[in-house]
Amino acid sequence: MATLPATLLAALIPPGPASADASGPCDLYAAGGTPCVAAHSTVRALYASTGCSAQNPPEPAQGSRTHRVTSYSGCSAGHPVRWAAFDEGHIAAPQDGAAGDSGSRTWVPDEVWELFTQF
Repeated sequence: MATLPATLLAALIPPGPASADASGPCDLYAAGGTPCVAAHSTVRALYASTGCSAQNPPEPAQGSRTHRVTSYSGCSAGHPVRWAAFDEGHIAAPQDGAAGDSGSRTWVPDEVWELFTQF
């Protein structure tokens, strides 16, 4: 059940500032001088708690307005983790190639369905 947020957070949670506290949830990003993103921290916690192999999921090219999905490997049975990243604002209904919410043309339901049909 904890996998749905991993799929959706990439599109829905806005980035936050880098953490100065190296023991906090954004420790890896702060240490590297990279802004902390809540979705990245959430996915890291999910793959760690389900036995998935650590990965560095690819991000879409800046300005591409496309999405990329990474399915983590090595996860415990029944606990898949998927990361979906989109190069546009954090909106409810992103569409590849377009700015703003797209309603019925969004890719989010198809990605969530692909996750759900694994069960």
